[in-house]
Amino acid sequence: MATTKATTLAHGQAGSIVSGTLADARIPSLAASKITSGTFATARIADDAINLDKLAHLGTDGHVLTSTGTGSAPAFEAVPSNMPTDSILQAKYSWYGGTDTVALATNAGNKSTGPVYPTTIDDSLLKISLTPQYQGSKVIICANVMYGVSEAEWAGPCIRRSEGGDDIVLSTSDIAGSPSTAFIHSLYNNVATSGVLSTSLCWQDTTISTNAHLYEVVFGTYDSSGMTVNWNRRWSSGDVFGLSTMTVMEVKQ
Repeated sequence: MATTKATTLAHGQAGSIVSGTLADARIPSLAASKITSGTFATARIADDAINLDKLAHLGTDGHVLTSTGTGSAPAFEAVPSNMPTDSILQAKYSWYGGTDTVALATNAGNKSTGPVYPTTIDDSLLKISLTPQYQGSKVIICANVMYGVSEAEWAGPCIRRSEGGDDIVLSTSDIAGSPSTAFIHSLYNNVATSGVLSTSLCWQDTTISTNAHLYEVVFGTYDSSGMTVNWNRRWSSGDVFGLSTMTVMEVKQ
């Protein structure tokens, strides 16, 4: 009987094994795809075996992973509404180091609408899109803009905000006086073509929805239609270059 049994197993009838234990060496390699049921214990999952792609179905856009207490699994939750006033909810940074030109075809006639250049929304080479956590949050926009101009006239950079198809130049529209001091920084004769100009912009805005807000650095002029602006270099020569940067932060109101 024992001889017959050994012969039967030698012919591969594994179903005849109904008891006992097989040595590891007697178990053939098994593709992972063959395992279609059951659950692996945590200890059986290798470190770094699960990447963020496997967690992509969890949480909601704009939520953060937070602790739910000792002994409980963390959870994706909205940013707490009870955060202290002036807490930074999110911050974004961008820079541009190229030397493209921007043509200022027409003098700005309105300090809130320009025209400013480039006129097409989302065409600026220095911009940041911010999707707010809350409507009514404060937004701090800071930029350091390096540029040169083709003529010694009034011109400079400013910040344009676009949301939901509407756009506006962020300006001190309630301040009386020359429009040129209301939203664009000025330059004077004898500096236009001889060096790289640097203008620092810093503005506080308020979110008008939780839709994406696009903030762009754009240029305007009051005295010289047809002027051209060079990003990050002086007009008269290409031997001096700079770097323009921008930071946008949402701050809890």
